[in-house]
Amino acid sequence: MTKNFKLSTISIALALACHANNVLAAEEPADKEKAKNSDIEKIIVTGTAGGSGVSRLDASFSITTIDPTEIEQFAPKSTADLFKAVPGVWVESSGGVSGANIQVRGIPAAGDAPLVTIAVNGAPVFGAPSLSFFESSTIFRLDETIGGVEALRGGPNPVFASGQNGLTVNFNLKKGNEDIDNKIKYTISDYGLNRIDAVFGGELSDDLYYMIGGYVTSSPGLRDSEFTSERGKQLTINLTKEFDSGEVSVYTRQTDDTGAFYTAIPVGENGKGIPGFDPRTDTLQSNDIRFASIATNHNADTGDTSYKTYDLADGRGWDGSVSGLNANFDLGNGWSVRNNLSVTEGDANTIALFNGDVGTIESLTSEGATGTVISSGQALTGDAIIAQSGFWAVEKHFNSISNDLSFSLETDRHNFSIGLYTDSFSSDDVWSLGNNFYLTAENNGQRVDVVDADNNALSQNGQYSGAFFAVKQSGSASTRALYLADAYKVNDEVTVDAGVRFINYTANMTFDFPVEAPVNDIYTTQVLDGITDRTESHDINDIAYTIGANWNFADNQGVFARLNSGTLLPTFETIRNTANSSIGQDPAEQELDQFEIGYKLITDNTSFYATVFSSQFKAAQQQIADGEILVTTTESETVGIEIDGNYFHDSGLLLGFNVTWQDAEFTESSDETIIGNTPQRIPELQFRFSPSYEFELGNGFMNIYGSVRWVDDRFSNNSNTQDLPSFTKVDLGANWSVNDNLSFLFSVDNAFDEIGFTEGNARNAGAQRNVQTARPIFGRSMNLSVAYTF
Repeated sequence: MTKNFKLSTISIALALACHANNVLAAEEPADKEKAKNSDIEKIIVTGTAGGSGVSRLDASFSITTIDPTEIEQFAPKSTADLFKAVPGVWVESSGGVSGANIQVRGIPAAGDAPLVTIAVNGAPVFGAPSLSFFESSTIFRLDETIGGVEALRGGPNPVFASGQNGLTVNFNLKKGNEDIDNKIKYTISDYGLNRIDAVFGGELSDDLYYMIGGYVTSSPGLRDSEFTSERGKQLTINLTKEFDSGEVSVYTRQTDDTGAFYTAIPVGENGKGIPGFDPRTDTLQSNDIRFASIATNHNADTGDTSYKTYDLADGRGWDGSVSGLNANFDLGNGWSVRNNLSVTEGDANTIALFNGDVGTIESLTSEGATGTVISSGQALTGDAIIAQSGFWAVEKHFNSISNDLSFSLETDRHNFSIGLYTDSFSSDDVWSLGNNFYLTAENNGQRVDVVDADNNALSQNGQYSGAFFAVKQSGSASTRALYLADAYKVNDEVTVDAGVRFINYTANMTFDFPVEAPVNDIYTTQVLDGITDRTESHDINDIAYTIGANWNFADNQGVFARLNSGTLLPTFETIRNTANSSIGQDPAEQELDQFEIGYKLITDNTSFYATVFSSQFKAAQQQIADGEILVTTTESETVGIEIDGNYFHDSGLLLGFNVTWQDAEFTESSDETIIGNTPQRIPELQFRFSPSYEFELGNGFMNIYGSVRWVDDRFSNNSNTQDLPSFTKVDLGANWSVNDNLSFLFSVDNAFDEIGFTEGNARNAGAQRNVQTARPIFGRSMNLSVAYTF
């Protein structure tokens, strides 16, 4: 019913647009502006001291830029979804509006995004790139207030800003001025989406400008959970004051946006499917299991247990604010000063189903077992297929403040910078993992009670155990980093630069594992060394560096080379897992070294960038058991090439493409069985081809575009025993600018309804199953937007 109604609305909107175009047809069409390569004059601020900026041709590192028009045509379903346009980056955004897994340049990562920093106007939104059940794109939402995106891979990342040397994605917000385009946009879809976007800007007084914008949205979700699973709103305000020698901008971004978090679902043996379950559209979530009462505390002395009711509709999202201040001034005599401040506060919770084994009732329980569907009373035989699922609740409250102050001196030959970066951040958590029950393996699953052959209950009310891991924890950390950098201009064609960063990192962690309860109690927890309270403190000093060179051997061509080295500082969970006060062992650090050589060509109608890279990653994990330190280590190496380019033609044709080839393998490991294997879920080859064609239509223009994305097969585990097949995803769209004010955008995501898997058997990565689970990409969906610009 919903899809038919929305498609009818699309048809009516297109008819109105045709009428509007006929009315305006008598006017003279505007002169068509020829396709122009904006990279010629583009200034890059990410990867420079304080965001001072460098031209695209002079940049001695690999960076991808995305403008608002490209964001609109890409039509990302989430912030992380946009990163698929960046070479060298593998994104698993199949979980919904937030909570993506992101890997960079073949570097192993089990989940979330430990090598990805999200920044706004040059300042990181959180002090750590990633924590358990959190990656930084979760607290940033795309809308019309974004003026451009820069994605820097490796390069000078270890030295500037937060000093994280994987991927930094910097979102530059629009600023108000006399020429800003005010815009209102309404979007609908065939899956029930309703969304309104708006942005306005202008001059408040002399040299004081404003920008204000945001959105309101709601939807049942791309996988219909039987309830409104996606809902949100955001408001962004930016004020900019210009002075003779510089400017100051302040902004705040208030967000309350959440969506269902989709984990692995039944996909059948080798992904061939199971009867009655479509991996492109279906979900186990339903009204039958929407709410769960979960224990939050258990008193072993009194036997009392406290409970809290959680709602799957709360999913995974962000309810908080990201605010900041940016200032830059010319001090004279070649000196300048810049400051980027960011303040973040809010909640990023995860309330979701985490699905485990799928199989027959007998295979998951015992021979002769049978079941009953609780909602309908339907009897199930032992060969009926059911799913084991857990209702997980993770509450996280964040505070973060960072500041990057830098001074630069530019002379005829040198551009010297000195900067001080500081941050302080915290996370207060309550976890309850497990709370398992059985479901029918069908769309919108129903709870199942199971009894054994002797009619003894194996689960009651669908539930057979409580939390297998519960913890309350509070972590706080701070960074103090001094960095020095200099770019030396050897001559008009050659520049050599180097930078070093001196880091002091302190972290404090307090956590409580509640006392273990009886096995039949709903609140069954894992206890660390039998200790229920612990506080850990660590103080770490480190050094990171980068050195690079750029040679523009022609007016429009250049090559560069760069070496960098940095460290992933331990997160709160790393500290907790290492914790043993009597031993006093510091958490293991993770080291990443990278080398890259690149070529770039920028002309009026061509942009071409190619980078060959090599990375070495050393990781160590420590666990404490019976007073002993158990250390597991892995070392991996990756070599690869990233290619990114666009070709513009005066006829209106644009051909865009990017390719990533990478060969990643474990070279050393305490688990000798994985040496020589490929790290989990990393594709060797992926490419994206995105053509578009713009032509005059009536009084305006029509731009027809599409993209073809092919992803190589991958292994879902480090043992390389489970294969995730390759897939091809095609997206299509058309943007009709009826006139200078009115425009329509129609997009089709996954036009051919392709099935593609991202992670498989995630909760049982080493096991072999007759029936497998996986997290598929979303099936075909269609969006229509109508926008009025003035």
